[in-house]
Amino acid sequence: MTQANDAFATPQTDETDAQRLARLRARAELQASQEFDEDAVFAKLLAEARDKRMKVISGDEVVLPTDTSQLAADYDRINIFRGGNKQDLNYVPLGLDGLVIKVPRGVDVILPHAFVADCLDLCVEDTTTPAFDARGNLSGVEIRPAHRFPYSFKGKATPEEYRAFQAQQKDKAQREIAQAA
Repeated sequence: MTQANDAFATPQTDETDAQRLARLRARAELQASQEFDEDAVFAKLLAEARDKRMKVISGDEVVLPTDTSQLAADYDRINIFRGGNKQDLNYVPLGLDGLVIKVPRGVDVILPHAFVADCLDLCVEDTTTPAFDARGNLSGVEIRPAHRFPYSFKGKATPEEYRAFQAQQKDKAQREIAQAA
């Protein structure tokens, strides 16, 4: 054996490796304790608690905006008409693959196109209207399909406009919840 190999085989070297490992372990723990910022962790926990409390106060679990990052980046600017009945809600709930959003009526909003194409366009109901003959006399009733939530298409929106709209809606929701509390 060479002297280098003999040095590795002696118990004294094992003790030196153990000391070096202990020194490195102590150094790692010191650095980890310095990197652990209790104020940052507390701020994160406080923000989560506030969010949970706001959801309880508002009574709403799903409000615009929601996480739509899994949907295609194709956005529409629309305005859903106000309901014709007194019982109609002031918003329209739209659900797509388990994601439900409340879209206010009578206000321009920016939505992912999937909600417009797969929810609003397919939400059709039968309406009964009077039918008249050629002379204008009532001849019965006629059943026609009609959109349940008619809307006005205002044009396409860019992803930047959509993100700005989401941020605006989030700020508005937080202000309304703060006023209610």
